[in-house]
Amino acid sequence: MLVAAAAFVTAGGGRTPAATGVVVGGAAFAAGLMASGSVIPVGLALLRANQNPIQPITLATGLRVVVGWAVFTAVAAVLTAGLAVLVKRAVVAVVPAVALIVVPYLLATAGLAPWLLTITPAAGFAITQGVPTFAHVDVDRSPIVGHYPLPPWAGLAVACGYAALALAAARCTRSASQSGRVPVTR
Repeated sequence: MLVAAAAFVTAGGGRTPAATGVVVGGAAFAAGLMASGSVIPVGLALLRANQNPIQPITLATGLRVVVGWAVFTAVAAVLTAGLAVLVKRAVVAVVPAVALIVVPYLLATAGLAPWLLTITPAAGFAITQGVPTFAHVDVDRSPIVGHYPLPPWAGLAVACGYAALALAAARCTRSASQSGRVPVTR
């Protein structure tokens, strides 16, 4: 989705960063909803069929995970679209998007820097946490087993903040370039 969002923007899709965000976000949401809405139930059914122990979750939690994954997919695509407007090249825009979303997640799951899941857009992965963590329960709290440092909605809010910031910066840059002014950098 990151590559597709960047390619859409750099191919001339959308007239304004906001319109681009709506189109890219809507397409990514639909793709994420189809993917998570089919993979999660099928995966759970396969696990149950092979007698794997599954932690029971409520219907509301299951829906939050499925729809939340779709929302996080859309947020990641909008963030990438905002970066693509800023740098004006798809390949160049994908690199910081991956560095902000994928690399912190990989570092956290390796146990090297779990705190990155609180301050980067990768915090949005917390929306997939199905089982709550409690301070008084001693469990492995790594993302590899489904535990994140932020609550699900807080993690998604961090990712949304980054996407909004990228779109705002893209809007400012685009309006400055259209008016003939070049932003001053120091």
